[in-house]
Parts: sequence; C-alpha cells; structure tokens
Amino acid sequence: MSIAGCSKSSAPDAAVAPRPQANGVAPARSAAAMPSAGAGAAGPSPSSDARGVPSAAAATGTNPCVPGQRSDFFLARRMLCLHRAEGAWCIREDGRAVRERDLDDVVMSARGMYEYYLRKNGTVFWSKEPYDSRGAPPPPAGVFDGIGKVAALTGSDDDGNIMLLSADSRVYRWKDELVAEDPEYEAELQRGLNEVKVPERVRYLADNGWRAGVGESGSAYDFGDQKVATPLRGNPPPGVVALTSGAGHDCLLTDQGKVYCRGDNSRAQLGLGTRSAGSIEFKQVSLAAACRIRAQHDTTYAVLMDGSVWFWGGRVPFVMNPTERDFPQRAAGLTEVSDLRFGIVLRRDGTLERQTKEKRITLEFQ
Repeated sequence: MSIAGCSKSSAPDAAVAPRPQANGVAPARSAAAMPSAGAGAAGPSPSSDARGVPSAAAATGTNPCVPGQRSDFFLARRMLCLHRAEGAWCIREDGRAVRERDLDDVVMSARGMYEYYLRKNGTVFWSKEPYDSRGAPPPPAGVFDGIGKVAALTGSDDDGNIMLLSADSRVYRWKDELVAEDPEYEAELQRGLNEVKVPERVRYLADNGWRAGVGESGSAYDFGDQKVATPLRGNPPPGVVALTSGAGHDCLLTDQGKVYCRGDNSRAQLGLGTRSAGSIEFKQVSLAAACRIRAQHDTTYAVLMDGSVWFWGGRVPFVMNPTERDFPQRAAGLTEVSDLRFGIVLRRDGTLERQTKEKRITLEFQ
C-alpha cells in the first residue's frame, strides 16, 4: 500500500451504554472542535521518568483525548480519508487532499477481498471492483441484512475475513471466497456469514484485521476462525479499550491509558528496552496517559492525552531521520496531535501534515 508517500470525543456518561465501536467509545469530534492541550517539553519533566517517558501523573487534568476513541481516519480507494465540516476528503498518492462527496456518509471501512464501507445509518456496502487480485466474486446483495444495523467493522485482505459488530453488540464474521490452490484448504476458504458466540456483549473490535474484541466488562476475546470466542491468551490486563496488531506483535490499551504488548521482540516491538525472543504474555510498556495506539509492521506508536506522539520498534514514516528504538521515544516536532496514520498527521486544530524524508508538508484542502 502506498499512501501519500508512505508504504479516536469525550467519554460517554457511565449510566448510558455506549454505541459499540471499532476502537471507539463514541464518534470522534472533529479536530477543529477539540480544545487545545499543552504538549509539554521534549525532555524529562515532573511527570516523566529519566528518559522523558510520561508517567501516570501525566494522565490527570482535562484532556480532549479519551482512551479507545475511534480513529479520525478511514481507508477508501487506496487512499487515506477523513471527515471535515464540509464532508469527506481523501489524500491522493501525490499528497493532494481531494473531496470525495460520495463518501460523506461513510464512518468506517475494512478490507477483505473487497473494500467494505459502513454508513452512518448502519448499513454496509462494498466496492465495485475487488481490492485483491485473487478472483473473489462480489458478495451477494443483502448478505448483511440479517445483522440489522452494523456499528463497526474491521478486516484483512490477507485472509478475506471481515468482522462486523452489530448495534446490539453481537459479532459476525463474513468470509470472502478465495481461489484455493490447495484442495485441502477449500473448506476453510468458503465464503459465508456466521455469528461468533461471545459470553458477553461486545463493545470494541480490534483494528488491522486482528480477529479479536473486547466485552463490556473490559475482558478481551479471540474470535479466530471459530464460531465460539475464547478468552484472549497472554494474561491481558482488565479494562481493555483498544486492540491493535502489527507484524508478529499485538498491543492493547486500557481505560487508564496504559499500554501492553506481546509477541515478537526482535526489533524491540514490545518497547521493553531490550531485544529478545519476545513474550507470549502481555508486558506493560513504560508509557502512560495514552489515548490512541496503533501497530504498523514492526513499529508501535501512541498518541498521548497531551497531544504528543511516542514510538518504539522499527522505523516509522512520520519521524524525520528515524532510527529504531528499544523503548518509547517522543517524536520530535509532533505536538497537539489528534491522530496519525501512514505518515499523515492530524493536528488538533484540524490541519493535516504529510511526512517526507526531508520535511513535513502542510496539506491544503482545495
């Protein structure tokens, strides 16, 4: 994938059951409407340890970012898109932001063999042409009607799985049909829509196609390829609000702003300060006050409540002259950040920046 030169709203009232989201407590407010919060100095502070990594004390105070909120971005037509006051804008490969009026009612997307889009009214539609080249026919009309309103979705073009979360907190799996070269796998690759049985109502879906989710109790579940969910392995902490998966490692975020990771650590993906064979259990990263996390290949980054960005592991496109880091390091020059993805940074004042090898470019909406 090549996007713009590169390869989550306030908390709901505790008495009101929030609408399920994929990594979202509630629909994110537009960046322009978010109040500003100071980013702090780059070096150590009273709320940081000796390396400048924020401590739990940094989570206090009033902040516009809430752990687990939905991303401001969605993918469409091989472009990174977001909503502004006037509607949907997408960023082309040349870095230009263009209006895409027919996406104005799209709130989320997922990739299987096709690109799937979730509308504001809870209905799902898909692209006319397949995203993948393995010859999958389009889904039959009305395939998702039996679910009712859909609240969130996520997917992976690697295996054709689309996970859907209904407005009544049920989980469904849609399997796109693949062209199987090995007959032994034909049964596994058959398409179909099946409900995944979970022992409680589900509130969040993982991102990046990871077939997992979080129940209302804060317990995490693995949906896998089964019809019955199982508790997520690795001894995850309670209060999980977001799940993200990279290339060989998984990370989660709690409602207290703490980050935990498990899996491969050959390139310091776990942010533990060392490079080892990895861990089958979730290990806490020396970072607190996070409100957004995302794994991308062998790197993980976090947006903190103060608007700063921290990263660890491999190289990332939004850091100028990046180097691999064994523990969380602050991305210099990135302050007042609301969200970022694929080298595109969304500031809290609504401006967008694109990272190149030499500099950051402010994008214009024309």
